[in-house]
Amino acid sequence: MNMELPKITWNSTSFLKGIDLKEKTAITKGCLLLERDIKMSMKTTPRDTAKKYRRQKSKKGIYHHPSLAGYPPAIDTGHLVNSISHNFSWGGFGKSSGVSQPMAKRNEKVGVVGTALKYKGKGKIWDASILEFGTKKMKARPFLRPAFYRNQNKIIGFFK
Repeated sequence: MNMELPKITWNSTSFLKGIDLKEKTAITKGCLLLERDIKMSMKTTPRDTAKKYRRQKSKKGIYHHPSLAGYPPAIDTGHLVNSISHNFSWGGFGKSSGVSQPMAKRNEKVGVVGTALKYKGKGKIWDASILEFGTKKMKARPFLRPAFYRNQNKIIGFFK
């Protein structure tokens, strides 16, 4: 399932004079705003109390109550929420974190917010895109795109 995630592109000739502090600050503020919003949405998501699943490796009867379909994933172990981070690149120079290094072209500044978390279980490997987009058997629990859409105008405002 390869779906295009939304992105804001900010092109500027000021890169030729060096990294514009205002643009760097705007991208950083935008990334941090999204990161905080995503984490808060997971902490306040409603749970489906009618359903519960025994945690995969739990022998003590510890159960997970999933979030309602259409809402961000509910926090269970904390692995997903703790893996949400940001990364940025200014024309080839970047900050390293858990999220993949964005590929910025020469005159481009790129900020990425997301997770590089991969889960291994029952002989399968999946990543957070399964929660974001859903599967045939599970409805989506989007958390990245809604945060972007909620904050899009604020992020654009950082550049003005």
